[in-house]
Amino acid sequence: MSGTVITTLGQRPACLVNASVTYVGNEQIYAFGGFDQYTDEVYNHVLKLNLTARQWSLVDNYGDIPGVRMGHTACLWQGDKLLVYGGENEHRIHLSDVVIFDIKTAHWTQPEISGPVPRGRARHSAVIHDDKLFVCGGMSGGDNSVLDDICFLDLKTWTWSRTWRFVSRYDHASWVWGGKIWISGGMGEEMERTNEI
Repeated sequence: MSGTVITTLGQRPACLVNASVTYVGNEQIYAFGGFDQYTDEVYNHVLKLNLTARQWSLVDNYGDIPGVRMGHTACLWQGDKLLVYGGENEHRIHLSDVVIFDIKTAHWTQPEISGPVPRGRARHSAVIHDDKLFVCGGMSGGDNSVLDDICFLDLKTWTWSRTWRFVSRYDHASWVWGGKIWISGGMGEEMERTNEI
């Protein structure tokens, strides 16, 4: 197996770190937020990459546009929306908000949410399964403590569950397969790398 670096056209993004990048179907990828590794500027831009044309474009967006952030997650929801959770802003404040980007209308909304809001976090993972957004681990607080929890947001009632103990993990990946949430890699409390699943 080998990879190939492709040349892209259009408005190329900055050298983004900790942006969300989500494949949304129809040969399109959406990137949101992140920070420029050379200037440390944090963004809230929405960028689209057409994989067929290999062309980037900056998406004009409207509504309740969220502030700048990095280290957040953006999950495809209902086939035409990005559900963005958490991250860290330019002041190093860890966020716990949920914002929704409608791909068809380029419009942002912020749902009214109830229940025990989890700690703000960045560099976590998130997946959607059975109409629930599951959020796992990440970093939080001024000391960047590593979180060892998992919680979910019911997307039918917009209510957060309580949190459960999990394993201390950040910068990991998660996915749904066979009705279960799988988590791989990342780092633990002592910044030790792991290849556990």
